[in-house]
This record gives sequence, C-alpha cells and structure tokens, in this order.
Amino acid sequence: MYKFGRLASYLPMPGMESMLSDDLLLIRKHAFFADINEQEFEAMGLHHRYKEAAPNDFIYFDAHEHRNLYFLKDGFVKIGYINQHGQEVVKDIISPGDVFGQIMLEPNNLHGEFAQAFKSSVSICMFRVADFELLIRAKPNLALRYAKQMGEKLNRLENKMVNLLHSDVRRRVLYFLADLQRQGLKQPDGSVLIPVPITHADIASLIASTRQTVTALLGDLQKEGIIDFIKRKLVIKQPEELVVALEAI
Repeated sequence: MYKFGRLASYLPMPGMESMLSDDLLLIRKHAFFADINEQEFEAMGLHHRYKEAAPNDFIYFDAHEHRNLYFLKDGFVKIGYINQHGQEVVKDIISPGDVFGQIMLEPNNLHGEFAQAFKSSVSICMFRVADFELLIRAKPNLALRYAKQMGEKLNRLENKMVNLLHSDVRRRVLYFLADLQRQGLKQPDGSVLIPVPITHADIASLIASTRQTVTALLGDLQKEGIIDFIKRKLVIKQPEELVVALEAI
C-alpha cells in the first residue's frame, strides 16, 4: 500500500519581505520570465506567487478540479498517480524550466494525478489558470513562448508514449537515458552529469519495466563504458555512443 507524504503548506519562501528587486531577480531565473521588467513584475504581483515545497511534500494530490499552473525553477517534481492496487505509478520527472499542472489552461479533472517534490526542496512560480490567461493576454510574447514550450513538451510526451508502446526494454532504457541527457550538465571531459537523483526503481516505473531488468541493462551499459555512477549520480560518459546504441536498435 502506498504511504502518503504531507501536502505542501505553500508558505512564501524565506525573504519574501525583502525588496522587490530581490524578488524580481529570483523570478527572472526562470527562462519564461527572463525579460519581464520591474514595472510589469510589480503590476502582475509575481512575488506573491513564488513558493517552495520541502522534500517529498505534495504540491497537489488527487487533483480533481485543479486550477493551478506551475513553473518549476529549482529542484525536481515527480508526476504520478496511485493505481487501483494502491501502487504508485510515476508518469514523469519534471526538471527546472518545465511546466506542470493544468498545462492546457482548462480547469479540468487531472484524473487523480499528484505532483510531489522529488527528493529535494523545490521552488516554483504558481498561477491560477484564470490569472495566467490574463497575463498572456496582456503580454502576447509570453503567449507565443508558452505555446512553443507546450508544443515541445507535448512532442516529447508523444515520443515517449510511442517508445513505450513499440520498443523493447533495452530501447526504452536507452531512450530514457537520451532524454535525461538533454537535461544534464555537460562536463569538461565531454561527459554529461544527470543532476536528478533517480534510482533504478524510478526508471523502471517510468519505462514500464521491473527494477531487476533495469538494473541488469544499466549494468550492461556501464560495462560498455557508456554510463557510470559517481557518488550515486548517473553520468553519461560517452554521449555519442549512447546515440549510436539507440540508433542501432
């Protein structure tokens, strides 16, 4: 049976009483709001929507009639649901810069979906859908930016679904690693460090496999020198070889 964590209290981040310019610097660190000036920032009241959640806190849970949209600045967020057997099913791991919640801007049922701070605290900018609609009407450039970001997100989700339906487990693992690689940090030696602290069980849940199978396949890739684990962090040692291995299947 799934063990529930606590729901985030959504208290403002420490220092919210500080000067407007400090809040503006914080929110500008999210690429979506990078070009907002101080007058626009104050008019939109974005500093009132800047929140954080502690590790493993739920940002929302069993999201019926959920009406919020979230922009993730720092940390990682796990998106999933609890199936009829009481087991957690992970749908995605959201990384900084991504958007989650009511991404289609419709206050519809999210079918029991939850969002949870994944193994570390997270910082987010939260909007009610109605407020965000007012924002993008006032700033058409943000509407275009949002449309582009959603197009890229939906394309990635579509590719992920096709991969799950039509690929064997090895290809699913390789595709997942290639997707993680795009979010990673390139190192001086050409390798890519994956900052999200993801486990074999997490990967198994995300690609519809078992932990034992994923462990065996990751071990094979480690022997091939394509990946490694350094201080419990996944490193893509040979990004080009990962692409070659994926295309060879």
